[in-house]
Order: sequence, then C-alpha cells, then structure tokens
Amino acid sequence: MRDVLNNPTTICARVPVGFHLSTNHQVPENLRQSMGGRTFARSLVLISDWIRSIPEFWQLNEVDRVNLCCQQYLRQIIFIDFYYTYKYNYDGFLVLLGTRVSKHDLLLYKDLANSMGFLIEFGLSTIIPSMKRANICDEEFVLLRNIILFSSTIGFTDQSATVMRKAFSKYCSMLFEYQKSKFVDETIVIEKFTEAMAHPSYLQGISQKLYAQFGKAILCKEAGLFGKLAEEVFRKS
Repeated sequence: MRDVLNNPTTICARVPVGFHLSTNHQVPENLRQSMGGRTFARSLVLISDWIRSIPEFWQLNEVDRVNLCCQQYLRQIIFIDFYYTYKYNYDGFLVLLGTRVSKHDLLLYKDLANSMGFLIEFGLSTIIPSMKRANICDEEFVLLRNIILFSSTIGFTDQSATVMRKAFSKYCSMLFEYQKSKFVDETIVIEKFTEAMAHPSYLQGISQKLYAQFGKAILCKEAGLFGKLAEEVFRKS
C-alpha cells in the first residue's frame, strides 16, 4: 500500500472510470470472473489519487497515511458509487468501469443479490434520498469526500489525530460557507447542512457489513479479488 500511495499507477493505468450512463460496456464472458479484481485495482488508484491531492494527508506520518487509505477505501468508493447513481438518476447501482446493477439483476442472479442486495437497498432507501433532500451537487460532493475521510481518528497517533480533527473542521466550515452562498436562507442552509453531514454516519453504520463482505470475497477469491494488496487493505481496514 505504501508503494501505491507513492505511485498509484504501479497497480493499474488510469483508464476512464466509466460512471456515465452512456458507458454501458458489455464485459466479455471470459473476463467477468475477474471484474472484481479489476474494479478493486482501478478504484484503489482513484481513491489514492484523491487522497494524495489533500494537503493534510501529507502531514500524517507514513504508517497513518497507509492506515487511513485502507480504512477509508470502502467508504470512499461506496460514497462515489452512490453519488453517481444519484447524479445520473439510475434506479440501481452504478459501479466503476461502466458496470451497473439494476433491481431486475438482483432477481435474476442469486449470488449478486447476496453480495449487492443489501448495499443497493440501503442506497436507494437511505443514502440517495438523503442526497436529494440535501440537494448535493459536485461542489458538496467534493467537500463531503474530505469530511468523510477525516471523520474518525480512532487508531491513529495523537499527532495525526490532531491534524485530522483540524482538517475535518476545516472542510465542514467550507461546506457550510458554500451552502450559505447557495441557499442564502439561514433555515434552509442549516437544514441542508445537517442532511449532508449525516452521510459520514451512514457510511460508518454500514462499514462493518461492507468489510465482512469484502473479507469474504478476498478469502474465497471471488471475482478475481485476491492477492497481497487486497489482503493488506482488508487487514488494515
């Protein structure tokens, strides 16, 4: 993981992430069994690129930088998936590399329902309605990613925890100021800000379920998801 944070492209190239609905790629049959591993690699590059661009990240010591990326991997990528599903108003779940899962797919494929059913149901019933109520747009999405990143200091050194708390307050303030300029009316601003700030808690709430499924996929080598890097991310999550 340390090598990935120094140079993310050591694991894969920065191919287009393919969230837009126009990118409905038909995955060849012989590659479907490895899509989990391919998606993991590209999503880890996406997350690493983002985290590396945040100045506070480099104020953490090296061990804490690695641990933060591993702990936040699933929360960040799930939040991204949910946001683009919401942005493009898709009745299902949009995933990297042009992959999408509809409610109809869950009825057809039992294995898919077992692995994705809970996540899609939670997104459609809780996360996405909350995004709609908060009127989240790209600007808020960017700030919320940073807020989620620094939302928990458990397991970090005191010095790193101090940096993270300051960063959390900074990006919360930036979000509030942006929404003040967007909505103007103080009552609406507080309402929208409160709704937006619920997302770190939502992701915290489902993280144990997500990591259990992630660990099972790695241990069982499902969909091509295996190897030392995936194991390290899971172990340090």
